[in-house]
Amino acid sequence: AGNSGCPTADGDACTTPVPRRTGSVVDGSMVSSAQRPDMTHGARRIIITALLVVGLISIGESGHIYLKAILAQFLLQSAWSDTQAGQRKVKPWPWADTWPVARLTVPAYGEDMIVLAGATGRTLAFGPGYLQATAKPGTKGNTVIVGHRDSHFAFLKNLTVGGMVYLQNNNNDNHPYRITQTKVVHESDLSPITPTETPTLTLITCYPFETIVPGGPLRYVVRGTLQLPGRAAESIPTSLRTVPEEILFERHVT
Repeated sequence: AGNSGCPTADGDACTTPVPRRTGSVVDGSMVSSAQRPDMTHGARRIIITALLVVGLISIGESGHIYLKAILAQFLLQSAWSDTQAGQRKVKPWPWADTWPVARLTVPAYGEDMIVLAGATGRTLAFGPGYLQATAKPGTKGNTVIVGHRDSHFAFLKNLTVGGMVYLQNNNNDNHPYRITQTKVVHESDLSPITPTETPTLTLITCYPFETIVPGGPLRYVVRGTLQLPGRAAESIPTSLRTVPEEILFERHVT
């Protein structure tokens, strides 16, 4: 959300290159490409971390959050690769207090991002956050992920009922969700994060989009239902289609 957080809660395979007869001369001898040691995930992560720090120092405050969100995803992709290889709670950088738990993709809009554990303001600066008190991806219940409207979750405004969103867990299972509802609610409305009987994915960000005023009391909610293998897509009930936002909430007066 803007420069403030949204609702909070809580708490690879690399192919071996085929040796080629190309190389460079070192101390008078030919060293082939195949003999050069590959850069490890750890080394790449350190280099990218250094570039991230330099980049953040060199820019103004106006672009700070956006650049941090974009560059962090490179580090998160590396940590996610280690997670997929069997490691758990892989820190994307040494001082991180979060770790990758899922991968969210929306092929129709070219969106591909790593989801982090927890949804604190610090976590959301680097990527969307999974509310750990909610259902695990692909299981019975409501899986809730929140993100900033001006970076990772800016694309939510483009999603429509009937579209597809995919959530991959750390066991390499890719769960397809068909969007059944989009709506605007007041932040005091807790219905988007309450448990559900059916496997559900709920994405939440602040609203309205593209505002110059950070924060605000409104939330934009996108909800999808898990599509079971071999099961034809069901029609979207009229009651779940997009509802005019003016009747979804009453402005909260304190």
